[in-house]
Amino acid sequence: MPRRPAAPGARSGLPLYLATAFFARLAEEGMAVAVVLLALQRSGSAGQGAFVLTAWMAPHVIAAPLVGTLVSRMRRPRLCYLGALGGFAVAIAVLATSVGRAPVQVTLAVALVGGSCGPVVSGGLSSLITGLLPAGGPRERAYALDAAVYNAASVAGPAMAGLAAAVASPGAAMLLLAAAAATAAALATGLPYGRAQPAAADNAPPARCAPILPRAWRPSGASVRCAPSPRAPVWPSSAWAA
Repeated sequence: MPRRPAAPGARSGLPLYLATAFFARLAEEGMAVAVVLLALQRSGSAGQGAFVLTAWMAPHVIAAPLVGTLVSRMRRPRLCYLGALGGFAVAIAVLATSVGRAPVQVTLAVALVGGSCGPVVSGGLSSLITGLLPAGGPRERAYALDAAVYNAASVAGPAMAGLAAAVASPGAAMLLLAAAAATAAALATGLPYGRAQPAAADNAPPARCAPILPRAWRPSGASVRCAPSPRAPVWPSSAWAA
């Protein structure tokens, strides 16, 4: 069942999307620092943190194609995105209390479940831009802003985790990251989840064609095949309407 197109006012959803993406990726990027520091503090060794981080990152590679296919076929993508962001936040909060305390098997299982939400958080959010803006210049600018937000989060996430761990504790840093992910989930409730808007060229009239061979040269009964005429440019829709 095709998704309904987003309302014309969905363009105003770009700032909300950028804020959602920033907080989600802030939590994602800070995990690499916070979880290792937490394991080092509680167990005296960074080994457990390395195992947890591996379990967290593995689904990003293994499950990414499956998650992308699943999201594209969802009849209600809103539930998928909100569920992934919410599960991401819950997993970080659980790891904040379980690393170095709960059995390693339980901690690794939680990391695997939370990491399975990672493909939606890291790259999957970018697919929402197609429902916010039409193809062309506006969407390209939106992708450029999205890339800038991604880069900013990749710098701010580890810095925030390290600063929180130094000022308070690694556990507090993990909880701060969980709060950032929860904020992203809350902001995502206000995003429009429409199907991709077509490019302006998709609605343009077809190009005028001229026969490849003149009429006198075409065999009798031969079908007419046309090629774009270099003397007949494609005019904008407004010109055709006039």
